[in-house]
Amino acid sequence: MKKKTNMFLLLILLILIIITIILIVILNLKDNNDTGEENQTDVEQKQEYYNENVSYYDYYKDGQIDIDINTYVKLPDNYLEYEITSNTQEEVSNILDTIIENSEVEIPTILLNGYYGDIYKSVKAGAELEGKQLNQYIKDIYGYDNYEKYIEENTQYFEENIKTDLVYQALAEKFNISVVKSDIEEYFSERLENGDTYESLIETYGEELMYRYTMQYKIEEELIKRLA
Repeated sequence: MKKKTNMFLLLILLILIIITIILIVILNLKDNNDTGEENQTDVEQKQEYYNENVSYYDYYKDGQIDIDINTYVKLPDNYLEYEITSNTQEEVSNILDTIIENSEVEIPTILLNGYYGDIYKSVKAGAELEGKQLNQYIKDIYGYDNYEKYIEENTQYFEENIKTDLVYQALAEKFNISVVKSDIEEYFSERLENGDTYESLIETYGEELMYRYTMQYKIEEELIKRLA
């Protein structure tokens, strides 16, 4: 009888050991799968940091981003209820900052990825010019340990820049503002009078950036008219 009891206990113990091993294997597999998914996401994200085949300005046309702006931006209801008293650039800038801050904006992924692409091309060119590895260049110039750390720490700033552009475009559509070459020439008139040509300005700024600067200027002028 005692022998049968011992055999039964050994059998129970063996079953418990087998169950424990199975549970350990299952948990390990789950951990590996979770880690694999995280690593895959991380790798995909990092690849976006290094894509030099895209540009933020790929989506610009005549100073405006080629998207349905109303899908991504909702201006605050009271954006035309501010009052301009001093008519100074600082006051207008503060009002615009308030409008931007209070706007609801969804940033399209393609724009952020294009922004990453432009940054990568810029810092890569800088590193090559100084004959340095990319991460060493980032550390020397910006103080970050590596390029990916630089991107991660500054993505919020990049998003704020994109948000500003999107809100400006939403205002441009509300005000029915567009930009033509003569507007750009007027905005850059001082530079043109001092010897620059339209073509040389394009080489310096890029035509889309010239459109953007002029568009922002016209929006600020229109805002002054409406709020004064």
